[in-house]
Amino acid sequence: MDSRGDTDTTIVSGLVGYAAHIAQTEFGGFIEMGHATYDVRTYNGLANVSGAGKHNYAGVGLYVNQSLPVEGWQVTAYLKGGAFSNRYDAQLAGVTTELDRTRAYWGAHLGTHFDYQIAKLRGRAFISYFYDGVDSMSFNVKGHDGVEGARFEYDALNAHRVQLGSLFEYDYSPTHRPYFGFALEQTLKAEASGQAHDSQGEISLRSSDLEGTTGILSAGWTYEGNDGFSFEFGLNGYAGTRNGVSGQIQGNWKF
Repeated sequence: MDSRGDTDTTIVSGLVGYAAHIAQTEFGGFIEMGHATYDVRTYNGLANVSGAGKHNYAGVGLYVNQSLPVEGWQVTAYLKGGAFSNRYDAQLAGVTTELDRTRAYWGAHLGTHFDYQIAKLRGRAFISYFYDGVDSMSFNVKGHDGVEGARFEYDALNAHRVQLGSLFEYDYSPTHRPYFGFALEQTLKAEASGQAHDSQGEISLRSSDLEGTTGILSAGWTYEGNDGFSFEFGLNGYAGTRNGVSGQIQGNWKF
């Protein structure tokens, strides 16, 4: 059966870390956290299903940046893991069903970039690989009027992405630098599947396949003070497998 749907998502995230240096190596740890809310609407030939949810996550990680013998060339990597809590309220046969689960997530990154300067223009060319995983989960839905008791099972999700692109900053002043960039992202594998069981039998849930190519355009502004504090805000536009716009506000304090 064919189906289609829409999703609206709002995300807020944060990261706190500490770094140290030994010779040409920077390393450290970080704590990340985030919150998101979303609305989902699915349409098919039999019924329309709508729902709303929210998720929270928190995790820890370790990272390293290694400078190579060629000036401006670095290799970066990180490992992370944490807990992901998701609550989803869906309308099934006119009855609101609450689904609430917490599961583990993990991730890794390996990339390299080259920084260069042309007059007042700073450039960075990069290529990065990202791996993200979320543990499998299952839950039971209690029977209600018009809804038989059912069990849903979702397999673990493992996603592999590669990004290739460039970022440019203009030295407008010693403290202010506008930037713009572009990237091409290829999702190599990211498919979620599952099964549902009830008194009438078993069905395979339609999988969510995110494999494909996405173009990303970025633009923003960075302020960097003399006291180690910096502030950045920017926008990202996505077209392709992923479509939409995101924004970020970031503050850093180095001491």
